[in-house]
Amino acid sequence: MRGWPGSRTLFAGIAHADPASASPFESWSRGWMVAVGLPRPELNIPVLGASGRRYFGDFVWH
Repeated sequence: MRGWPGSRTLFAGIAHADPASASPFESWSRGWMVAVGLPRPELNIPVLGASGRRYFGDFVWH
């Protein structure tokens, strides 16, 4: 498939695939993060709030 129209984009997307992604929108958002050079975030990581309640961050950078 190398050389087919769109194959370069496809292979770039596969290289950044992450099974922890909970939705297509998260994947789309990460695509933009990669495109603008942001560091790769961890996905859907539990984060403890100030109240002690546990939340899940879609994108988490430590």
